[in-house]
Amino acid sequence: MKFIVSLFFITLFFSSCAICKRSQKASNNSASCTIENFTEIAFGSGGGFTGSVEGYRLLKNGRLMQGEKMIKTISKSQLKDLLTALESANINSIKINDPGNLYYFIALKNSSSEHRVVWNDLTKDASALKSVYETLLLFTK
Repeated sequence: MKFIVSLFFITLFFSSCAICKRSQKASNNSASCTIENFTEIAFGSGGGFTGSVEGYRLLKNGRLMQGEKMIKTISKSQLKDLLTALESANINSIKINDPGNLYYFIALKNSSSEHRVVWNDLTKDASALKSVYETLLLFTK
């Protein structure tokens, strides 16, 4: 019996160490991806009854992708305006992960990390995100 209790506590200890290490890694990754060094901006929405996700990727070269299909190319001035809007929204410092039933997301990605924000219609303090998201959606039309 003592052996089982000891084994239980050892397992619990190592599990908590793994969880702690995973959360530290996630927070370190999100801090290292910035507007200055992104390779792509992923955005979209998902959830609901089906749980489906509609997502897009805007690459640094201005190509707008849906899956592996290129939809169109965004001009350099439009991309610059978008990056200014992301900077104004202070997206690098926003730490929201509030998916709800229907959710929206914007993610800045580079080769080694990702900074992702997720919100729903009821999320407080998400007005700047909603504005940037609506701008991103205009590019998909």
